[in-house]
Amino acid sequence: MFVRLKKIKDYSYLLIVQNQREGKKNRQDVICNLGRVDVLQEQGLVDGLLRALGPYSDKYILQEK
Repeated sequence: MFVRLKKIKDYSYLLIVQNQREGKKNRQDVICNLGRVDVLQEQGLVDGLLRALGPYSDKYILQEK
């Protein structure tokens, strides 16, 4: 899974996307549309999401500013 930034007109949206293999081809499915980047940043939701996912990561440690 990974995060994709999708631009539509004047706005950018964050999507969580998953790759799936079908035969010899890869297919990407949108798992979740998180919403507009500017709104998520204004409300601090990106930071909250990273903080919530942090304990489940073995490779990355988030540091508070």
